[in-house]
Amino acid sequence: LHVDFMLACRAKRARDLTALDVLALKVAALCHDVDHPGHSNDFEVKSSSELALRYNDASVLENYHASFVFATLLRNPSTDFLANLSRASYREFRKAVISMILATDMARHGAHVDSLRAFADRTSFTSLTRHSFSDKSDSDDRDSRVASPRRRQFYLDQLIHLGDMSAQCSPSFDTAKDWAERIADEFRKQAAREQEMSLPVSPFMARLETAADLALGQVAFIDYVVQPLFAAAQKI
Repeated sequence: LHVDFMLACRAKRARDLTALDVLALKVAALCHDVDHPGHSNDFEVKSSSELALRYNDASVLENYHASFVFATLLRNPSTDFLANLSRASYREFRKAVISMILATDMARHGAHVDSLRAFADRTSFTSLTRHSFSDKSDSDDRDSRVASPRRRQFYLDQLIHLGDMSAQCSPSFDTAKDWAERIADEFRKQAAREQEMSLPVSPFMARLETAADLALGQVAFIDYVVQPLFAAAQKI
């Protein structure tokens, strides 16, 4: 949440966001892992869990988190802070939040990196905006300073994914180490459950027994996941 808000305040492209966009970003960042069961999508699918069956194996946990926000939190009068929004604004807000939470699915990471690189590539910029972001509002106000809804959603989806991947970018080693240890503990527990259920054990979750294992895993994660994402993002 803090990283996403910082990016929304400082990133050049984020200046195109509306106040409703920023509110949606805050809610999505705060709730993108709400009521998380401590397992990966892969585990849910392999175990044929209730959630996997409900969401047809597609972005299982992300769909659940998004549903939880609107079906549980925002349907309760005591927690529905959007009650005074117009119907149109509420639909816009809901669409943005759902898209952002779904964008945190790590299965989409490669597509995020590719999209950022293409966006930053001036030779493909025109083609990208024409084919990926074009809509009626684009043609109506192509020269306007207001970005189209589709392009703003692209920014929002990228911002929340950057925030989700930002723990290892912390200037505090202790903070980065703490988050690494937390996720490693979650991975170990999943690997143990997979063994108990005679499911294929996720390889990178089964080799986290020592501090050296954890360090090597973090180096690989930074080199192959975090660095390419932030390197692409800083170019736009």
